[in-house]
Amino acid sequence: MKSGSSQTVDMKNILFFGFLLIFSHLTLAQTTTQGTVVNTSTNRLSVYGKPSIVLNNTLFDNINITLSIIDQGVGNPTVTVDSNFIPNLNWTPLAVEVTGGRAYYTFLGNDNGLVTTTSWSTSNNKVATFIFSNANGFNTAQMNDLSGTGGGGPNGQMYWYVQIIGGGDITDYTAKFYGTNPLPSNDPVNPSFVGSQPIGILPISMKDFNVAKQGTNNALLTWSTTFEQNASHFIIERSIKESSNWASIAEVKAKGNSSIETKYTYTDLNVYDGREISKSFFYRIRGIDLDGSEKIFPVRSIKFSTLGDKEISVFPNPAKGGFYVQIPIILRTDQKIRLNLMNRIGQVVDTREITAAVANNYYFDISAPSITSGDYVLDIIYDNQKLATKKLMISR
Repeated sequence: MKSGSSQTVDMKNILFFGFLLIFSHLTLAQTTTQGTVVNTSTNRLSVYGKPSIVLNNTLFDNINITLSIIDQGVGNPTVTVDSNFIPNLNWTPLAVEVTGGRAYYTFLGNDNGLVTTTSWSTSNNKVATFIFSNANGFNTAQMNDLSGTGGGGPNGQMYWYVQIIGGGDITDYTAKFYGTNPLPSNDPVNPSFVGSQPIGILPISMKDFNVAKQGTNNALLTWSTTFEQNASHFIIERSIKESSNWASIAEVKAKGNSSIETKYTYTDLNVYDGREISKSFFYRIRGIDLDGSEKIFPVRSIKFSTLGDKEISVFPNPAKGGFYVQIPIILRTDQKIRLNLMNRIGQVVDTREITAAVANNYYFDISAPSITSGDYVLDIIYDNQKLATKKLMISR
């Protein structure tokens, strides 16, 4: 009786694990993987894979990658694997094939018997990065699949192919490649290809980036990411112009791999020395991947002033015969302050120069008949820098 009960339990265990094996096999059988290629620098191409479901703790068995450029004849570059992001693969290059006016470079990644697993999300997962010895014809770079032409191209293996241990072939034969700029060609009869995508596909997803004053002299930078894969670090750059003369001021180490929100901060200490009445600074962040590829995130700016939090006041508003301008005492009282009153189309209808000594309570007379009712702005300029622009309504 005891023996029979034990056999029943064993049979249940066998059936249960058998069911799990079948379920796992069916789930993997539904998995498909697309590929794309990204131009990550002057002469580097990175290949990415995107599965239809998350692949956790997966061992990859075989991956085929074919890249091509316009045939340069004797000037065709050599191509080598610069970075490998799947630890259990060894990459073997096949002979370069020239056909149809293009030079094709094929690499075969094969399992070398190691047991280090890899997990892939359903977005961009880096497979490998390839370095070209020169950038000739690089603007025509593609990732290719010649299996539709019969036999897989001249060497028989010029195609995109992904196989995992325990799950077999997970290549997406319906839509081998993905991308947006340019769109891929997934032709089942003719050669399929995808052109090199912009660096925007780099696997760092920035949620936000802000710059704020910290005290009267420091700039506090805060940013966060919602996804990182093989991220190395962030380079913080500063400029006094929005689009040029960027200087690297710091590096902040990235988390590396994360699918949850990660927050970062950096304080640019004593960036404003107070020598100028006001000064603007521009900041940007460069996200650097482990293979050196990068993405530049949007620019943010901040403005410091010796006025601090004190407000420049213009009143009454609407004004009739005139208005008062109150500017807090500023750094250099020997300097002139220019007040430009402009109409809605930007014409200066009246201008004054006053000393800083009277700027705390200056009456701007507008009784001249040439100044009519309407909307105006008052530009307040000190030391060739615009301190403020105030909107003003004049009512006669």
